[in-house]
Amino acid sequence: MVREMPYTTEKFTEIWRGKDGREALSVSIEYPALTLHSTPARKINAYYARRNRQFTEICKKILPRRTADISGLPVKAILTTQITYIDAKRVSLLNAVDFNGAARARICADLWSLESGTPLPYTALFPETRNPKGHILKLVRSEIRRQSERGFHTFYPGALKRMRSAFAARNIFLNSGGEAVILFPRGTIAPDVCEFVVKQSPEPPE
Repeated sequence: MVREMPYTTEKFTEIWRGKDGREALSVSIEYPALTLHSTPARKINAYYARRNRQFTEICKKILPRRTADISGLPVKAILTTQITYIDAKRVSLLNAVDFNGAARARICADLWSLESGTPLPYTALFPETRNPKGHILKLVRSEIRRQSERGFHTFYPGALKRMRSAFAARNIFLNSGGEAVILFPRGTIAPDVCEFVVKQSPEPPE
């Protein structure tokens, strides 16, 4: 692990008002900016700067017409990106997009190489596993059964089947301890967000 966090947290909010002077749209973005003096870090920072501009432009063009309602309430769009793990070789981040306090925010993860400044596939977290997706689903299936039997968590009926269709590579990230975690957004396999730590070692022989 890197002892000192090599990034700063940047925040900004832009507000647009209607002809009557009332707030019509606000876009708030919070994201980390790497302070490492390297080409890979600059490439990653450039990606998020670009992404932030694109998000703002999309909100300006699309959201006001799609979310207009009789209440006349302003549209509030929030994009938050946080680093969940960073070491000398890689950085893992979680992105959350929320529109007007929606009950189901959109969440996805990013994994980057700090050696090349390029995205890493989730399979890079399981270098010794032949079938990473199968490995993950097997462990999650076992954990859902264990939690259901012990009453630790309430899952939807058919959660085991839902789990397979809800699997998304962009929902896999590293937690603060460097462990791989798969996240299932609220409303996919349970009423709440579900996170499962997944061992990165190969499956033991039967």
